[in-house]
Amino acid sequence: MKLFRYFVILFCFYTSTVVAQYGVRVKSNFENHGQLNNVLHDLYGGSKNLFSPSYEIGVDYWFALKKKRIEFLPELAFAYGNTDITNDVNVNMQRFLFNFHTQIYALDLNEDCNCPTFSKQGPSINKGFFFHVTPGVSFNQTNSSVASSDLIETITEKKSQNLLFHVGLGLGLDLGINDLITLTPMASYYFFSAGSYDIPINQLETTTVNYGFTQLQFQVRAGFRFDYKRSKYGGRRR
Repeated sequence: MKLFRYFVILFCFYTSTVVAQYGVRVKSNFENHGQLNNVLHDLYGGSKNLFSPSYEIGVDYWFALKKKRIEFLPELAFAYGNTDITNDVNVNMQRFLFNFHTQIYALDLNEDCNCPTFSKQGPSINKGFFFHVTPGVSFNQTNSSVASSDLIETITEKKSQNLLFHVGLGLGLDLGINDLITLTPMASYYFFSAGSYDIPINQLETTTVNYGFTQLQFQVRAGFRFDYKRSKYGGRRR
């Protein structure tokens, strides 16, 4: 958790020293926790897959190379998922993430990248289509709870905390609303490193599962370029 706080402080310091060019992201995640799903189903039955979907929201800051259309968008994000495996078994998670998105506009690589998509000339798919590579780190907290079937109901809980590394690959398309606002739908696939997850069997016994997981993600980013309006009147954006 301390590591995530350092990321927050660094992110706030960096963005406070430059003109605001930022975005807000809303995401839907479909995660594949194959090994943990199998353990839960073997122990308790049911057929639901964990955190499919889970939901995520993030904020990012934009900067770019001057002569190539390669853009960088460091992001802080929060994800939440909750799954009832059965009526008596629940697993939920909270995840704090730092992502470093790198967007490569392969169809328009040699053009300038200092102008919003809406203002550019030429076919919009050439100007707006990109691939992204996203390394990152996350602090993942998972809580598993099992309610007993006794007449006197008791709940056994186990909490797991993991620092995970991840990398994502995907594609997106910038859709300019006007010079100040760009909407960007994206589809991505992420790979997360292995962590340890504790699952209660009863009040005295616990099983631990070590594994990594993958994630299919769909998101929409709203990008805001308030600096662009000022630059039209003689100021520089960067």
